[in-house]
Amino acid sequence: MTINRCNLLHKCGFYQALAVLMVCLFSLSTQAEAVRLSLTIDGNYFPNHTLYLALYRIETEHPMSWQDEPSLQKKLIMKEQEKGEYFLEDIPPGRYAIKGYIDLNQNQVLDKTVKDRPKEPFGVSLGENKTKPSLNIQQSIFEVSTEKNSAVFVLRTPKAAYKLANTARPDAI
Repeated sequence: MTINRCNLLHKCGFYQALAVLMVCLFSLSTQAEAVRLSLTIDGNYFPNHTLYLALYRIETEHPMSWQDEPSLQKKLIMKEQEKGEYFLEDIPPGRYAIKGYIDLNQNQVLDKTVKDRPKEPFGVSLGENKTKPSLNIQQSIFEVSTEKNSAVFVLRTPKAAYKLANTARPDAI
């Protein structure tokens, strides 16, 4: 390894090798360490179904919309529990809001009624210091960093979801 570095210094010249080294060090220092995000999901009544998540990185103070293009997309298979912990790998640090839905009929689309209301379970992240979910993206923002690596995602289940999944509501059992 030492011989290769010496050859590089000899062949390229000291300043060229130094420039290459500086570029490598700069690129390593500017890449923030990705985080393993612990996501607590509450309100799951459909185990073994796929939850599609859209993560929106909030980079400015300008209002964003759920109609904007998400920064990341992830999918999870739901567990048996109504409330469970899931992990999202390789999330760059920053401010995020998450929306998502459980795809009951496996068509990779959030099915809606004629009145444009969801037929499938859907949800959003809880914003920092919030106790209730809000469909307003600004109220759903939380911080991701090496120190803050957890968030809460709350699912809402419309009545139509039980019909679509051909199952009884938990409160009807």
